[in-house]
Amino acid sequence: MVSNLLFITSTLKYNTYTDRQFLTEAKNLGLNVLALNPNAFSYSVNRSNNFIIWNKDKEFHVPLDSIVYRKSISKAGVGLEDILKRYGATGFEENHTKKKIKGMEKFSDYVAYAEDNVKIPNSYLLTNKNQTTYAIDYFDGKFPLIVKKISGTHGIGIFVAESKRALLPIVEYLLNEGEQSPIIIQEFIEASEGKDIRIIVLDGKVVSAVLRDNTGKDFRSNIYQGASPKLIELTPEQEKIAINAAKAVGLEFAGVDVLYANEGYAITEVNSPCDFSFVEQTTKVPVTKMLIEYLINKASNK
Repeated sequence: MVSNLLFITSTLKYNTYTDRQFLTEAKNLGLNVLALNPNAFSYSVNRSNNFIIWNKDKEFHVPLDSIVYRKSISKAGVGLEDILKRYGATGFEENHTKKKIKGMEKFSDYVAYAEDNVKIPNSYLLTNKNQTTYAIDYFDGKFPLIVKKISGTHGIGIFVAESKRALLPIVEYLLNEGEQSPIIIQEFIEASEGKDIRIIVLDGKVVSAVLRDNTGKDFRSNIYQGASPKLIELTPEQEKIAINAAKAVGLEFAGVDVLYANEGYAITEVNSPCDFSFVEQTTKVPVTKMLIEYLINKASNK
């Protein structure tokens, strides 16, 4: 019998929509919510293979009758979720981690989509600025081009280069920032400038979706960049590409971003965890409740 929800988030005051919804829905379902800040935990192991999770100076014992949901996208959050699941908590499967090409994050997802015949924008990975000329040749010298960091969220770290002159300093800046990670250059799909569709997929089924529209304000369609969520009735083709994309990267729960392409649709990104708060508020589909109920049922059938 499941009695606890282990909610991994760095915002512990329930001051966001997602936090409040998880607290409310879990309590309505009779669960106790333990909000966990991943940065508050540390770990130890000794030569006798005694592995311990520490919350400050106290041992943290994982309640075995628990489900776990990770809102945090930090590396500490990812690690904490994995450890909690190893100790018996039930969470969403993320088999895409086994497919990841280390250091290439988003690009490895594009490889997985291509392997499963899911349409994507033509993409080129750069590991140093001297490869920029090869990338331009790959796109037959056509501009504009999209330039993005290998990892990121909320549309941060994504640029549009209108010319070679504009592209070079963007590449130079991104390749010299932080850990000097590779960057991705992609074709610019004009038909989807400033808009895309965020589709929520759970267990191989579409449960909700919205159109994100930032037309005329920004080429990025992210809500955090000013886009407005709007109701949309999905076509069978849109549903199919979202389901196939989530399947290609092995995700049980995902937020799939679908672009309008000149011929049909293309996948730009699959996110897990993902921000679905604006989807739930726009459509009134109780995504939070559905996620918790799914995990409870999964735990009960172990």
